[in-house]
Amino acid sequence: THPRQSRLTMAHGHSRNYTTLTDATREDMVARYAPGTTMIKQKCFSDEFLTLVAAYKRGLPVPEPLWLDADGSAVGYPSFVMARIEGTPPASAMYSKGPLADVSPEARKAMMLEAAGFHGRLRREAIGREELPHLLARGSGETDIERELNWFLAEAKLSSEPDDPKLDPIVEAHRWMVAHQPAVREGTLVQGDSQIANVMFRDGRLAAVLDWELAYLGHNEADLALIVFLTETMKQLDKHVDGTPTEAEYLARFEEEAGAPAEHYDFFKLFPLFKTQCILLSGRSFQPAFEQVWTYYLAHLHAELANAKRIYGD
Repeated sequence: THPRQSRLTMAHGHSRNYTTLTDATREDMVARYAPGTTMIKQKCFSDEFLTLVAAYKRGLPVPEPLWLDADGSAVGYPSFVMARIEGTPPASAMYSKGPLADVSPEARKAMMLEAAGFHGRLRREAIGREELPHLLARGSGETDIERELNWFLAEAKLSSEPDDPKLDPIVEAHRWMVAHQPAVREGTLVQGDSQIANVMFRDGRLAAVLDWELAYLGHNEADLALIVFLTETMKQLDKHVDGTPTEAEYLARFEEEAGAPAEHYDFFKLFPLFKTQCILLSGRSFQPAFEQVWTYYLAHLHAELANAKRIYGD
């Protein structure tokens, strides 16, 4: 419990600023909470808070975690409070609005490469299970790969009837990935939702990486693959822009920051697509164009699975 707990005042909304007054000082904070049903059924505010604690202690650019209300006894909902970061807020439609919208192509490329570089730095930091024991309970399985895949498969099943045909391609991809998982290094902290919409910039530089609710012990190549995929995909779903990095440029920046080559990148390209399909099932009631989006991402999952089979076998 943070010593400023009694000074906090709730505001309406999922993430809102808080102000605490201590004598003549004023501090701006942000609360993260979910008043009601969450799209991610297995979401755990305690896990996200403790992950931020570990990342912040390592000096990574994340909001400072301040106060956790794990069971909602103080706030009314499970939640936590973190320091407010000054910067340009991210946007899901990252080319139409937000920090990447109204900049030169050169500045856009530099910012996007910096976002990818963060995940290379996270790999270099190698924050492991000793600092993140709470993430060992995320999913079941004998390997880090299996635990993460099993966690997302469980998420998809929580949002579907057992005979839902949309589960079939997810189960098929899961079965193949578990059976053909490569021998890899021991898993370390992965942010888990590396879309650039989760990056806050200030003066054209990365100020903070937000939204660690999907963090896990695994391999950062999967987060690199999501950035690469969304870079081109958002030109079709959002707006075409110039000055975005190529896959080769992203890989080079990631490896430079990681201090090591990307490992089994072709296998980990499957991770973000598999996870996206699972999350789409969780949020289908919130997505008005669900069928169109589902079909679009499923086609990419099939294509990457076919490519992986050529490399790792049927």
